[in-house]
Amino acid sequence: MRRFLLCFFLLISTVIYANDKSNHRKEKPFSSATDYFRSVTNGDWGNISTWESSSTPGGPWSAATLVPNFQADTIIIQSGDTVTISTPQDVDEVVIQNGGLLDFSLGTLTVEDGAGDDINILSGGVFVLSLASTPPNFVSASATCNVAMGGTLRVSAGGLTFAAPAAGVNAINFVYNHLSILEYTLAAAFATDNVTYFPNVNSATIPIFRTTASVGAVGAITNTAFNGIFEANGAVAFVNTGTKTFRNGIRGTGNINGSTSGKFIINGATAELGGSGSLTVPTTGGLEIGTPTTVTMTANKTITGNVSLLSANSLVVLGPYNLTVSGNVSSTNITSYVKTNGAGVLTLQGVDAGGKLFQVGNSTINPVYISSPSATSDFSARIVEPVFPSIFNPAAAVTRAWYLKSSIIAAGVILTFGYNITTDVGGSFVPAGPVEVAVNISTVWNIHQTGIIPDGTFAPIYSVGPINPFGFTANTEFPFSIGNHGAILPIDCIISTGAQKINNTGIISWTVNSCSEVRNFEVQRSVNGSGFQTIGTVNPAANQTDFNFTDAALAGGRNLYRIKVNGFVSSSKYSNTVVLIHNSNDILISSLVPNPVHDKALLTVSAGRNTTIDFKIYNATGNLVKQWSSDVREGNNTIEVNAVGLAAGMYTVFAYSKGSTTVSRFVKQ
Repeated sequence: MRRFLLCFFLLISTVIYANDKSNHRKEKPFSSATDYFRSVTNGDWGNISTWESSSTPGGPWSAATLVPNFQADTIIIQSGDTVTISTPQDVDEVVIQNGGLLDFSLGTLTVEDGAGDDINILSGGVFVLSLASTPPNFVSASATCNVAMGGTLRVSAGGLTFAAPAAGVNAINFVYNHLSILEYTLAAAFATDNVTYFPNVNSATIPIFRTTASVGAVGAITNTAFNGIFEANGAVAFVNTGTKTFRNGIRGTGNINGSTSGKFIINGATAELGGSGSLTVPTTGGLEIGTPTTVTMTANKTITGNVSLLSANSLVVLGPYNLTVSGNVSSTNITSYVKTNGAGVLTLQGVDAGGKLFQVGNSTINPVYISSPSATSDFSARIVEPVFPSIFNPAAAVTRAWYLKSSIIAAGVILTFGYNITTDVGGSFVPAGPVEVAVNISTVWNIHQTGIIPDGTFAPIYSVGPINPFGFTANTEFPFSIGNHGAILPIDCIISTGAQKINNTGIISWTVNSCSEVRNFEVQRSVNGSGFQTIGTVNPAANQTDFNFTDAALAGGRNLYRIKVNGFVSSSKYSNTVVLIHNSNDILISSLVPNPVHDKALLTVSAGRNTTIDFKIYNATGNLVKQWSSDVREGNNTIEVNAVGLAAGMYTVFAYSKGSTTVSRFVKQ
């Protein structure tokens, strides 16, 4: 029996020892300073319960028995954990995972120079600097905090954004990767006195400087540069005369006001404009884009002020987004323009009699000059190529369509179109012209003006215009096209329309030839810029070429007329537009031919009453070069313009009478 008990005791002892040895292998009782460490909960760095440790990178993991320091192999801040440094710590090989956060809030943080990156903020990870004027202490220039793509270095205390080489977020120790984030959360100014943010990144690396609060007024008399994207998600007011460079663009939900600042510059090879916030650029200098730069719109944007494209091949690419500018968009090179390669439009606000130039294009620049003498309006422009809706013979036309829109009803709008004679025309297009300008109304092309001689003064960019005034309905986009005679519509019905007023009635007359299969003619009228409405129909007799129609109900103001030709089988077409003014002191220049002008031209003016008109001609620099007065009768008047002695160039004719103004432009050759 005793022998049995002894054997049983030895067996039990062996099992207990074996189990104890197995448990000892599974649970490491003590951490080593050189172990791998990882966070297991929210907590303070100096609290042992914040950590687990393992002698191997894949575990098994045990509750740590000491706090990790620079001797550790790797220290991981895991997803979902917030670790706070509130006591002096000396670290190395720290990795902040996606969803992890390390907050340096108190004490000192010494970063040793071990192998690789010494603090590594992975995509989705956040490293917060919460201690004012106290960045991490890097023991050498080669000790680094690497901010990976999508990683965030967050500044939540002041005194950390000053210029390099001082220790701070712009020190060499912070390595910013492409699309890494420097996030500034204070509702107070960040440093701007000769500060360059991300000073060490190359041109292909584009980090993001992000604000999350309204910071008030920032800026110095020295320059400030952001070598990346400036993202404002709170209001920012840039002040003082220093230049502000946003190398790779501006975006964000916050409004940016730089009206009293030195000029803004975007000069990276690629950049963006986006966000829902408004952008007010400096009154002096505006926003300059260049070197060259391609700015891609990532949202609709409104800019208050002027934009300048300074170098060759600088583009603002709209895609589906709209760019609205209160001032002007200027360019010094034909390869620099606002690229309307989608549904997005360039809108220039406040277009009046003085006019504005829209530097737009698609694959090439196709500018359009718009003047609105009768009402100040916001106009929008985009270029569509090839021409759409399609025209009869694109080979004999400019291969672009100008899509234009006014924000209000605007009568008597004057347009001048530009195109590149070497790249923008069909193979059988005759550069010397004459050409005709067509407008598409309700999906139908109609000839607005014919017999125009293109101006090649600024070759290879040719201009066509100013064309006869056109009336815009509000917020309706009208496509315009240019082609040799017969390119836009087939030459099967040539029609010329005129109008005169007799005894308070309007006599509309038109002459046609080469017309076949015409069902009828519709007489259409537009009153003071409203849409055209049919007011009568005329059926042709066999071999009839001359027609007329009496409008016994003239409206007060401007009555614009055109003839719509309806065929039996073919689509409709439209005549030129003519005008009669009734019971009004209004006047309107309806044509100036020939244009370009050599010595003399004939100016056609419609007047609502017998009156005296004062004429003034200004050159391209705004100097008055010629003036005279003429008595005119009610109705259409033809006045000779003597251009002898005028230098070659672009001129503007203003006509004034009893509070009414009308304008036209011509080129002197």
